[in-house]
Amino acid sequence: MLRLKSCPKCRGDLIIDRDMYGWYEQCIQCGYLHPLEPLPKIEQPAMEEHKKELVKVGAGASGRGGRPRTPRSNKHDED
Repeated sequence: MLRLKSCPKCRGDLIIDRDMYGWYEQCIQCGYLHPLEPLPKIEQPAMEEHKKELVKVGAGASGRGGRPRTPRSNKHDED
């Protein structure tokens, strides 16, 4: 990623990259280097709870989920 004119030292362009130590931003013009703090982990809602609800709601009488199929009548056979 490129951040234009964001260098605090020379107002040059910063690139955001990572190496084996983590994320950092570095100025293309003067070489300014600043390590970036890792983002905090965001906990996802309990997906297992939602999956269980989907299984309960989605399972129909046929076991495949959804509505059971009804046989179709063939209009051509009525003649």
